[in-house]
Amino acid sequence: MNYLKRAWLSVTRRKGKSLLLFVIIFILSNVIAGAVSIQQATQNVEKSIKSKMGAAATVRLDYENMKESDYENIEELSKDTITKVGELSYVKYYDYVMTGYMGSESLKAYVPELLEEQGGMTSGDDMSAYYTYGLRGVQSDKIVPLEEGTITIVEGRSFTVDEVANGKAVTLMSKELAELNQIKAGDTATFVNAVFDYENNEIKSKTEYPLEVVGIYQSTASKDKKSAKSSDSANSDDWNKAYQEQMEANQIYVPNKLVEETRRENMTSYLDANSDMTETDLEESISVGEPLYLLKNPEDLEKFKQDAKALLPQHYIVFASSDDYDNIAGPVKSMSKIAGYVLIAAISASVMVITLVVLLFLRDRKHELGIYLSLGEAKAKVVMQTLIEVFIIALVAISLSVFSGNIMAKGISDTLIQNQIQQQDQMGGGITYYGLSELNSDTTLDDVVEEYEVSLTPSYVALMYGIGLGTVLVATIIPTTYVVRLNPKRIMM
Repeated sequence: MNYLKRAWLSVTRRKGKSLLLFVIIFILSNVIAGAVSIQQATQNVEKSIKSKMGAAATVRLDYENMKESDYENIEELSKDTITKVGELSYVKYYDYVMTGYMGSESLKAYVPELLEEQGGMTSGDDMSAYYTYGLRGVQSDKIVPLEEGTITIVEGRSFTVDEVANGKAVTLMSKELAELNQIKAGDTATFVNAVFDYENNEIKSKTEYPLEVVGIYQSTASKDKKSAKSSDSANSDDWNKAYQEQMEANQIYVPNKLVEETRRENMTSYLDANSDMTETDLEESISVGEPLYLLKNPEDLEKFKQDAKALLPQHYIVFASSDDYDNIAGPVKSMSKIAGYVLIAAISASVMVITLVVLLFLRDRKHELGIYLSLGEAKAKVVMQTLIEVFIIALVAISLSVFSGNIMAKGISDTLIQNQIQQQDQMGGGITYYGLSELNSDTTLDDVVEEYEVSLTPSYVALMYGIGLGTVLVATIIPTTYVVRLNPKRIMM
């Protein structure tokens, strides 16, 4: 009788021992399957959310890791450095963007319904009214958000090369702001740049900027997005999304040179008040905007960061739109870490428990194994028979646990996420980067949780079988050394 048939008969005839081993492997496999399911789900949601966040990056000072003494030796970011980073192979488009603010005494700012019911924006001669409209400068006629499709021109046109190069008084306005003020492409909208005397808390001077609205744009994300609605249970996520919507709608695109002009007006007041500041310092403070890099592939982000770091002055880092994922998805990341620890513990426990059980079974069958060996059966075949017996039982147990463990993971992960959310409510809102709009993420913890899904995927099934059968193999090989050491003559005496 060959060892394959003996293995099958051993499993079917020793029903009690087979059932005991099946129950042990099934229970341990469920724990492993649950941990694997949770880790697979967290990896999938991280990949999906980061992809939605986009592959936009900029360069900024590493404020978190800088000491007070470091601020005295900061090297300014030059246009040459911005260009060198932009020429890296990972970059699809790049630009350097000057940002600023202006107000208006004739236009009405767009305010979402939720914020309007909570007080809306200030107006009149209040200083904050002159920070209502965000200026988003461009250095090229190829506007990155337009090229990427994050905004589209719905009326009029984009900037020409001449308009950008010469800093003409032209602008692109959002559809929401244009409709609110009944502005069409070709109309002129007047904005005001105010210079403040902060010591006396008053306005020193005002300069009007009549800008021709050459085009009206719409954010592709806002086409299907409705303003946040007011309710008694309005939470921080609603407020953050409404605030982000307001900032985007009140942002106007203008040539960099126009932003530079407004900055020069504002910085002049600092020059007058600060005797230590020279004309050269003034020019350096306004000559370079914030760089914006759009990568070809979000997966190249880490490589881009490493290569760009070598080109940057000390204390500068690459900041990407997806860097805030860990802050937003804190509860999900914590759950993934817990699942990782459980997986390691479950595999270790499985190896120890299955090893002890198989070893006990082999000791009970010592006489049977001695007969096989005394009849001339090779020790390798006796070992193979033991492996096959355990694998037959393990294959059935693991196959069932693939489904039951996945179902168990769904219930456990939902409970864990809710507990983590209650402990980390402050992380529930979206993260806003106060700079380029392309780097602002309106992704919230709710979005991450909504994207999170424990599902039965081919990769999960393959990984589960690999881990499960691999664990059983290791746990079975260890006690089979007992068979190799058996002496049939001593057993039969």
